[in-house]
Amino acid sequence: MFRSHLHHMVRSFLASSKAGMTNLVTTNVCPPAAVKGMTQLDREAFRTVVKVPYFEVSVERSSSALSAVRNYLLKLPHFKPVQDADGSKIFVLNPAMVQDMEDISENSRKTLEGCGVRSLGVREVPLCYDNWTPDAVLRAVLGQPDAAGFSVVGHILHLNLKSHLEPFKHLIGQVYLDKVKNVTCVMNKVNTIENEYRTFHMELLAGEAKTQVSVKENEVRFEFDFAKVYWNPRLSTEHSRMVSLLGRDDVLYDVFAGVGPFAIPPARRKCTVLANDLNPESYKWLNHNVALNKVSQQVSTFNMDGREFIQTVFGSRAPEQLEQGKRIHVVMNLPAIATEFLDAFVGVLEREPVTSSTIHLPIIHCYYFEKQDEEAKSSRALGLVQKALGKDVVSVDTKFVRSVAPNKDMMRVTFELPLTVMLSCSPAKRCKLEDVAVSQ
Repeated sequence: MFRSHLHHMVRSFLASSKAGMTNLVTTNVCPPAAVKGMTQLDREAFRTVVKVPYFEVSVERSSSALSAVRNYLLKLPHFKPVQDADGSKIFVLNPAMVQDMEDISENSRKTLEGCGVRSLGVREVPLCYDNWTPDAVLRAVLGQPDAAGFSVVGHILHLNLKSHLEPFKHLIGQVYLDKVKNVTCVMNKVNTIENEYRTFHMELLAGEAKTQVSVKENEVRFEFDFAKVYWNPRLSTEHSRMVSLLGRDDVLYDVFAGVGPFAIPPARRKCTVLANDLNPESYKWLNHNVALNKVSQQVSTFNMDGREFIQTVFGSRAPEQLEQGKRIHVVMNLPAIATEFLDAFVGVLEREPVTSSTIHLPIIHCYYFEKQDEEAKSSRALGLVQKALGKDVVSVDTKFVRSVAPNKDMMRVTFELPLTVMLSCSPAKRCKLEDVAVSQ
């Protein structure tokens, strides 16, 4: 009876001690609530003092203690959770994970007890703007949803802010400039890609308005003016995936090449590349990057409309390449309208290859947008291809590339281009024949 009563008293004491500890500790380490709604960045307003759990051990036992609580430490930018004291070490713990010793795993508790730690204290820690991550700052200022999500291209951080964040845009820009390593310029896209050159207008939010960048992707160096050409760092994996599909000595036609992310890596593997872009700025930087990466012998560049490129360059060179047994790939990365260019392959060959019965059919890789909830994506892709070509295609292979927006995916459809399509009479040729017939 007495033993049971004593046990109950101990449990009650421990429970009350834990409640007292919880009341003392700051459970959510975050910037002060007063910064919410701020539109001009005031760094001093982010100062605060938090109460956090801690313990102290001798220097000799600090290594063992560290191994026990490494995952429980309070980890913030420019903050040391293990601090020097006179002949000892102070360990500052994350109050979101630890309120008292009971919150630490049994094995770690035993290690700490071996170091002489049987309870935790509460310590006041001053924090300032430098101790907050950009996400923590913006979450405190904006609430939800925050401004998370950006791309870094060289020294430029690129945002696509929603309209409701317009009052906060310069604060957002300054926060990212302050806190993202190696960024010296923060830009915001202010319209969608609607012009024929796939570029968009950008406004400077913070930093220097220097838009010429140098980036390294898949071991290849690219330089360009980000404000005047199209570049998407989120396509790095797809660029690499495409290179893996090509073998040495294959031929690649890049219809919408931009500054060369699909074109230059295969050239480094000794593929023959014919790269085209309508945008004069892209064409300029495409040539620059070809020279920069020392692949001028492998790459021929063109500055023309994609349809014209297919009908003239592909149409005149493909027959000989097919006769030589070359494997030809055609990349069409203009997902908003690339499928509309597929009909340019109808009747495209200027002549039939001499060895047409043994050639490798060209492989087309065409990108397009698709609704996320669209059922039977493969059959829909097949329908798009067959409608554009006016001929049956045996099969297509569809691959998910990335999610572009809610309910919008970027996809790639890959298929062999039938010889019957390339030798068919195109609408343009039919018109010419009809004109001749009428004149006679």
